[in-house]
Amino acid sequence: VTANLRLVQVALYKVTKRGNFHVSPADLMQEGVIGLIRAAEKFDASKGFRFSTYATIWIRSSIARCVRQDSSGGSVVVPQKVLALKDRINKYRRSCMVEKGYMIEPSREEIATALKVPLEKVQQCMNRAYGTEIKECDDSMQFHKAVNGRADRSDVQLAMMYANDFSNDVQRFLSEQEWESLQLRYGLTDEHVPRTVPEVAELMEINTAAAHRMLKGAVRKLQTDSIKERLSSYLEDF
Repeated sequence: VTANLRLVQVALYKVTKRGNFHVSPADLMQEGVIGLIRAAEKFDASKGFRFSTYATIWIRSSIARCVRQDSSGGSVVVPQKVLALKDRINKYRRSCMVEKGYMIEPSREEIATALKVPLEKVQQCMNRAYGTEIKECDDSMQFHKAVNGRADRSDVQLAMMYANDFSNDVQRFLSEQEWESLQLRYGLTDEHVPRTVPEVAELMEINTAAAHRMLKGAVRKLQTDSIKERLSSYLEDF
């Protein structure tokens, strides 16, 4: 970890040059180190990646989450309609992680199209919610684009490695059947094909009502505060 503190410094520089935050550089540095430690715990050298490439994702995630939490805790009064749009944006961003396999963030253009809201309003809402304008990283890689051949092979492999980490962590909180039902429902299997609840029921050889209860129970488990906190490295909020 000590040998890779340079990665934290680079990530911190890229974040702080975008705007002024209430969080001190020392606190952001600490968050970055936490991300670095997390990466060291989960890194699998057999996948053929350099540790620095893999760790950068975790470092950026940890620092960005700290900035977002600070921004949301300020005393600025935000209009109710902005808060309502923020909630819709949050829900869509979270659904992208589970249903569409995004590894980082959907673009603001994609959010605007999906929610049928003018791009300008989405930009204003996100800038206001963050407390400052945080530009999207040009090098942020989205998994759906990688799968469609618009990213390097190494990017696809890295996304799959990150997705595997997410899957492993989620499985710790669910029964085998609950995890299977979520995989089938949201296309988290190798085929990446989402299925309807009746289709899930048929594949699992249970009735539709049982499949619905199982899916609802699995999602409810993942929505509990203690589990959401432990999965926050993947499912970030702003």
